[in-house]
Amino acid sequence: MAEKMTVAAGEAVESLEPGKKSNRKRILTIALVFICAGLWLWRYISLNGGLVINDLYESAYYEQGDIVEFGDNLSSGKKYYSGYMISVDSSKIYNSADYMEMLGKTEEDFDILIPDKVIEITVTLYNENKAKAEDESYTDADGIYFSSLELVGTDWYEYYNREFTAYANEIYEDDVYQSYGIIVEAQSSYTMKLIYNLDKRERTDAVWAKIEEEEMYLEITIRPVDQFIKLSPE
Repeated sequence: MAEKMTVAAGEAVESLEPGKKSNRKRILTIALVFICAGLWLWRYISLNGGLVINDLYESAYYEQGDIVEFGDNLSSGKKYYSGYMISVDSSKIYNSADYMEMLGKTEEDFDILIPDKVIEITVTLYNENKAKAEDESYTDADGIYFSSLELVGTDWYEYYNREFTAYANEIYEDDVYQSYGIIVEAQSSYTMKLIYNLDKRERTDAVWAKIEEEEMYLEITIRPVDQFIKLSPE
């Protein structure tokens, strides 16, 4: 692994508000305990000597083009990205062979098993944290780990493909040991591509037959608000 996460000198941005790019469609689902269930709960507790209720989390859904704030929510990998926001600008599914040809790569350039298809997700990351002083330097704690951003389907999830992501973004200069994350300079934004596997071997024939019609989401935080951006592949 690289000693330090890659720093992207992005474009300066003015203060943004989440959802500024499009009309945000946010659906909040909160599990509630209804009064009418009180008697049932009382009987259950009486019979079982107690009742344990798991923590209940709110879910929020967004569309491509929405700017979504990480806020104080926890992301996968036990990471917090306060001050960052993200938008999914576009997404597209490719046969892996075609995508490798676009990148000028062959199977010999890959150490991991090449999937049947990949989905390319173009994202813009916004860092609204306070600018660093001249004598301060960036550390990995100032960046985003791509393993925190999971691709989610109906009954499956995928982590990003580190090799494809390195080859698809010039900033990494084909260095697969650098493509584990990115630091966007404070008060700026940076647009890049994240690549995820879509592999027939990991899905049933029925699911694979309709993989390009599958509802897919980029899950960016998990709690206390579980936030999803719905993809609309071209």
